[in-house]
Amino acid sequence: MIRAKLLYAVLLVILFFFWILYRGTLSFQLLLFGLLFPIPLWLMLFALRRALAVSLKHTQEPISTGKAFEWVLAIRNRSIFPAAYATVVLEYSTSLSSGVQKLRVQLPVLPRNTQRVLFRFHAAACGVQTLRVTRLRIYDPLHLFRRDVMSNVSDSVLVLPAADPQIGEDWALHQHISEDSDTYDPHRQGDDPSEIFDMHSYREGDSVSRINWKLSAKLDQLLVKEYSLPIAGQLLLLPDFRQAGDPQEAALRLDAMLGAMHNAASFLLERGIPFSMLRMTPRDGIVSTGTIDASETVGEYFYALFSEEPAEDKAESVCISQIMEMLTDPMMHDHLLFFTPLLSDDAAASLASLQDPSHLTVFAVRDDESEKPMKALPFEWITVPVSPAPSAPEQQHPVTVLTEAEMYYDPDGGGGEQ
Repeated sequence: MIRAKLLYAVLLVILFFFWILYRGTLSFQLLLFGLLFPIPLWLMLFALRRALAVSLKHTQEPISTGKAFEWVLAIRNRSIFPAAYATVVLEYSTSLSSGVQKLRVQLPVLPRNTQRVLFRFHAAACGVQTLRVTRLRIYDPLHLFRRDVMSNVSDSVLVLPAADPQIGEDWALHQHISEDSDTYDPHRQGDDPSEIFDMHSYREGDSVSRINWKLSAKLDQLLVKEYSLPIAGQLLLLPDFRQAGDPQEAALRLDAMLGAMHNAASFLLERGIPFSMLRMTPRDGIVSTGTIDASETVGEYFYALFSEEPAEDKAESVCISQIMEMLTDPMMHDHLLFFTPLLSDDAAASLASLQDPSHLTVFAVRDDESEKPMKALPFEWITVPVSPAPSAPEQQHPVTVLTEAEMYYDPDGGGGEQ
């Protein structure tokens, strides 16, 4: 832009000397034209600045880790004036990793048209991905003037963990039986006569006391009652939402941990098993969602979790002390599923000191190449492999990679678009 102004100043000097050397109408008109020509360019740019509108839209959710998703940047020009040259500066970030990456796009803006730029991203880790337009700058055709369009448009995308992460083939759900509980297993029968689990036709060896005589008389066949299995409270899912390692490793560990948690929640939802999801906040401590009964509620939980920054690595001791307090509570009859990005030796020793570790299942992320298997622990302990790091250029974000950008016009999306 400075170069264009210098060249135009040289042109004015040449016109001025031309007028001095060759007095006449033509030389004066050329000098006057050179002096006045920038004014309509400035006015055009002023009018164009007020006629531009910027918007961001993303791919329809749900979006999961490992799959591409798209953002569409739309610049709508409602005026008859074009901008032959415009620059857009965008920033994108993810909630699981610190740091902001910038994108710079150069494009023309046609009159009464909508210019769209499609950005295709690949998320290697879950979290809330945010794209923000920080600046839109337009230039006149000669690059003598520029105007910044006031724009602070942003859009966020919830990227859920992968639908089927490997959380251990030998994982089996264990629920404690309690005769005093009002919660019953929806898939297993038991010996509690206060609740009927199912009916079946009489078979040799069935107890006569379990025959439902009224229903058998109506249907003209002997039907035997199957009793329900009471379970000791709900399952509780708690993540250790903290950064363990450098930013890229921490993001991948959190993704693997939350993938296991998402898979466990889906497993429980499919089987109709009641459970609650917990999260720790610096102000309120442990917060519960209440009983989860739909996948939409799971998505809302993850969005609330990702809205807060992960705690520091040293916060592990705080989380372990909270778990110890919960599991040593005499009124505690629930089973806790604890998900951690990295289980340290001190944390494992603390959990191993529980008097009754049968109410605890730990899902710990472990890198098979750099971490040795831990010794046998009294509670159920399941390792989750770390997700592979994405293959991306060094200047790009370690967990969100821009893979493609495409520009196109919409002649019918100009002045009438709202």
